[in-house]
Amino acid sequence: MTNREKCLEVFEKELSLIKDLEIKEYILDCFDKFCPDYFWVAPASITGLFHPWFSQGEGGITRHTKMVVYWALELTKVFALSERYNDILIASSILHDLRKNGDSLEEKKEQGMSITKSHGYVLAQKLKENLSKDFSHSCWKDYIIRCVEGHMGVWSAPSEAAPAIIKNKTCSTYDNNISELLSFVVHLADYCASRKLEYILKEALNIEINMEKK
Repeated sequence: MTNREKCLEVFEKELSLIKDLEIKEYILDCFDKFCPDYFWVAPASITGLFHPWFSQGEGGITRHTKMVVYWALELTKVFALSERYNDILIASSILHDLRKNGDSLEEKKEQGMSITKSHGYVLAQKLKENLSKDFSHSCWKDYIIRCVEGHMGVWSAPSEAAPAIIKNKTCSTYDNNISELLSFVVHLADYCASRKLEYILKEALNIEINMEKK
């Protein structure tokens, strides 16, 4: 099965929410060109220090990705974002961790946090340089790339990749910095999806949950 076919299968629900067929094709094109084999099997956190239990184990990155899509759409309510941006947020969320561990898990083990901090920026550069000409003049493409680039927020490397809001720059829904706001939303969605809920429940409410696989 090709990466395109796997994407259609694993993210069937998320892709079905996208109205613009060109954006959907863009996602599939990205998976064709840039998806490493480990994406489908690796946990969201190689060390296990970050991300909740359901994002650990085989396929953890894909489950984390689904949660980021969920949170991104939830956060559109907080920022009163128009539904016309939903497709961009879904696409950005699906793509954001596509190369989280670099070219391979071996590279991740060798370079550690340096890859974690820079993977959004590195993928964004690949998207800028190597995508099909069919998408070269699509304005939404630039929004998606910016969201991927800045999704690590304050942990971004280089630091300039972080959304403008984090860098204490003006960012309004109503000006030409909408790409920065969308980038911030994807960062917050990624952050929410990566919290270890089992520990939060125990610390805040003294509730323990069974983290073993069913």
